[in-house]
Amino acid sequence: AARPFPPAREARLETWRLLRARGRRAELGVSDSVRAAAVLGLTSPAIVVAPSALAALDDEELDQIVVHEWAHVQRRDDCACLVQRVIVALAGLHPAVWWINRQLNLERETACDDWAVNATGSARGLAASLTRLAAMPGRPADAVLLPAAFLSSELTTRVVRLLDRSRNTSTTGAAGAGMMVAPVRGAFALAVASGGLVVTSPLVF
Repeated sequence: AARPFPPAREARLETWRLLRARGRRAELGVSDSVRAAAVLGLTSPAIVVAPSALAALDDEELDQIVVHEWAHVQRRDDCACLVQRVIVALAGLHPAVWWINRQLNLERETACDDWAVNATGSARGLAASLTRLAAMPGRPADAVLLPAAFLSSELTTRVVRLLDRSRNTSTTGAAGAGMMVAPVRGAFALAVASGGLVVTSPLVF
């Protein structure tokens, strides 16, 4: 249901214009089904932005958010999220699995923040953009939102990390090679370490 992104606005997103032809390709669009911005699709991913985000952000802020989503595409986080959610569904209501799921989501968002900062050179700008997006009115009931992206505790952690100049923000080698392998391995490892997967089944009366 995504609509084409306004060409004039896309032309003003300087970093996105430099990156969009690199690596794994993704189309840019506009959708009412997301809270702010998200990656949708697997074989042909699309970066979609909510109309409210287009209105709330200036060109530089929007550029940073789009580049953050582009990082998700390059890391194949859309595939990782799918596998991770299957693992969580199989694990049932195990609290340890749900906790590690949130931690994996947070680390994924932080990694993409680092990609965006390395591309745009503005950690403070990205922190301000995330805060502005989080302050927008609540999302519609059917909106799509990547986990941990705008929950208050996760947002605070991401902003603190962005503003920490002593933190290693490298996206090369082990620090940037998360892709879909590390989150999936982590979820499986936790499920096994905490007693194995718990498969829930309906009660029969």
